[in-house]
Amino acid sequence: MSTAAAAAMALLLVACDDGGATARTAEAPDGAAPADFADPPSEADLGQRDAILVDATTDDAARDLGPDPDARVRSDASEGIPDADPDLDAGSATRAPGEISYRLTWDLSGVAIGEDGTWSLTTDLGFAVHLTRGWLVIYQTSLTPCAPAVEPEGLNLRRGLLWALGVGVAHAGHNDPGGDPSTWIQPTVEDLVPPTDRALGTVVVPAQTYCRAHYLVGRADEGTTGTPEAVDFGRRTFWLEGTWQRAEDVAPTPFIVRTDLANGALVGLYPPDRFGDPAAAHMLDLGARGVEVTWRRDLGHLFDGLDFAHGGEDAWARVVLTNLIDDLVGEVQ
Repeated sequence: MSTAAAAAMALLLVACDDGGATARTAEAPDGAAPADFADPPSEADLGQRDAILVDATTDDAARDLGPDPDARVRSDASEGIPDADPDLDAGSATRAPGEISYRLTWDLSGVAIGEDGTWSLTTDLGFAVHLTRGWLVIYQTSLTPCAPAVEPEGLNLRRGLLWALGVGVAHAGHNDPGGDPSTWIQPTVEDLVPPTDRALGTVVVPAQTYCRAHYLVGRADEGTTGTPEAVDFGRRTFWLEGTWQRAEDVAPTPFIVRTDLANGALVGLYPPDRFGDPAAAHMLDLGARGVEVTWRRDLGHLFDGLDFAHGGEDAWARVVLTNLIDDLVGEVQ
């Protein structure tokens, strides 16, 4: 049994003390390393996309990865392992075998960007939102191998939720030396005003076949780059600041939404404009070529479902985190 799998088993055994209703994992000390995908879950346990919100409000309290009325777990199951795609994209031929470049981009449909970089949109609930300051931490991204490891009996779907974030113990830290070499992990703060595309970086891996991609946003730590000086960002995942207004309101109302929750997704590999199409899912043989992985986030729907007139910052933050992952598109070329 691998170290990561053993740790996951121990966590689930502890969870049995409360009848198995909740899987819990304790917060690790600052700077501890997350386990990546050395022991990925089986295809039967994890579907095309899995995501879960992780509470990181205290360093000493356990995080709840089990059923939570405010947390959402998404699984759009795909069947089996996809076939290899021998002609994914002509551009991949320009990259050296084993080279993986990661990029971030935004879908700006429905977003009006001003000359000062601030931006506005109208939500599905009719709120006119104007964002004046905003930052988001991209924590890590990686590919996951196709062949599932042999896992001990007793690791069920609840264990799969741990790997849905790409972690055996869900905490922030630096790259696990035993993790998959495809992992890019340099927690970085994106300035959202204005929203811009950016290259994260490039890693080179030995010959390996991959079937999925992983994306994680999480709270900043002592190694995070790009932390803003304009606010006391601290150990947060995002900070969004602006105003909201309904049609009947005389004046806009200021808001701030901040959180240290994390959220992530594990998705299949698809070429551009084919995300989610089962016929387009494929395996990547990085022994034969390099690839570029692009994560496209939907800015225009970031605040959909958020009722600014009710609730509070914690509830609003969960809606935003959910939208970030539910509307996420990963493309490989």
